[in-house]
Amino acid sequence: MDDLKKTAHVALLAPVPLKHLESGQEVKGRVAFGGGSQTLKLLHKLDEEREDMEVDVYIYASDPDVQSDFEVSWSARYVGCVPAVNGEHPDGMKYRPKTTASDGYSEVFWEVKDLERLPPKQHILVAKLTGLTATKTYSPAYAPRRPVLIKHPPASSA
Repeated sequence: MDDLKKTAHVALLAPVPLKHLESGQEVKGRVAFGGGSQTLKLLHKLDEEREDMEVDVYIYASDPDVQSDFEVSWSARYVGCVPAVNGEHPDGMKYRPKTTASDGYSEVFWEVKDLERLPPKQHILVAKLTGLTATKTYSPAYAPRRPVLIKHPPASSA
């Protein structure tokens, strides 16, 4: 991750339940999704390195009954993260999808803007993506459980 400043092709790949994605479209402006300690570490490092630049986010609906192939079907722009206050977003539900009200404790909230569902022809199989420090694409069975850094997919894949 030390080369992040030099790699303009960095992006986030994140799982989010479909109900939260759909509900997130009703939120005006930023949308905040919660995460745990590993997400907190990843986002703090990303925030240090990106120098306030926005980062593309590729999102797949993480509901097991929504799809059998893991594919990116949503996109957004990462704009930052905020630490939780007693497990909740410091601004309450202002930036949170309504469906997240009973999600429980989070350590961090990663915020995006321009959350949108991609047309089917623009979906990207997770197996065609590559982790930021990896040399090979993910296996067809790989599905991250939290946001991970990836190499930005080529324009022909997106």
